[in-house]
Amino acid sequence: MKKILLRLILYGLAAAAAALAVLSFRWYRWNDYSCKIEGEGITVFSDYEKASAADFHRLALTFHRYFDAQILSVPKERMDLKIYLFKDQAAYYNYCRRVRFQKSPFGFYSRRHRLIVINGRMGWMTVFHEMVHYFMHRYGYSLPEPLEEGLAAYFERGMGYVESQGDYLLLFGYLNPVKFLEVQQRAAGSGLTFEDMKSNQYLASTFFVFADRKRAMNNFLEAYLRTQDLNQCCHQAFGMDQAAVERQWTDFIRQTVLGLDYEFWQNISLFFNRGAFEEWLEGYGARWDAEREIYTVNR
Repeated sequence: MKKILLRLILYGLAAAAAALAVLSFRWYRWNDYSCKIEGEGITVFSDYEKASAADFHRLALTFHRYFDAQILSVPKERMDLKIYLFKDQAAYYNYCRRVRFQKSPFGFYSRRHRLIVINGRMGWMTVFHEMVHYFMHRYGYSLPEPLEEGLAAYFERGMGYVESQGDYLLLFGYLNPVKFLEVQQRAAGSGLTFEDMKSNQYLASTFFVFADRKRAMNNFLEAYLRTQDLNQCCHQAFGMDQAAVERQWTDFIRQTVLGLDYEFWQNISLFFNRGAFEEWLEGYGARWDAEREIYTVNR
């Protein structure tokens, strides 16, 4: 009798869990979108006009292909991704209140629902930050939260569509100049350590910029996600122990001149002030799209 009762209780708990899961997915569902664009495992639901939603879908696909090819190896199993792209900012906030998410005016990623939600009025580039969280989930990897947020921040700024080349202009490694000066003040003291990086996501972001300059970021990520051993990662990626890497990272921060008019670090390892960056972009015929916050060419 006890076994039967226990079995009934377990069945009841399983049924309740399944019902809650169904309710949760229904709760997160957005029904007021006006168009749907899908392909290669990514589906965009949006209240933008269809052409703009298709542009956004291409943007997400391009970053997806880039990350798979250049950053981490492709996982064996495909995990589809849904993106809700809101043009109507009031609708975005209403949705966030409904699902009880109050953290960010930009957007968020729900691991449970494999869903990215973007407030398009705050710029499209938020999707690159949130897709890094999706990639970590998709690959089955685990990074400490500040490290993962630092990696996401590294990828979150400076991408635009280059129609004349049929591709996107990928500019990674954004440095916020005000926060960077704060990091420099911290580095001027006793120096920077990985322990600091674990507790401060912007410090983690500057480390990834440093690692990319040394052409060591990919190897560091692969090694850390595999071993979780920082010293071993340093030997594999930089050819030196952890203390030596920390000293070089500190020296990099101390020696970098980044005034308040410097906005970007881009993926061919050059600093630009605003004027020089604009001149560099002119070589592509690029111009700033203020609504989407991306650079476009021949649009």
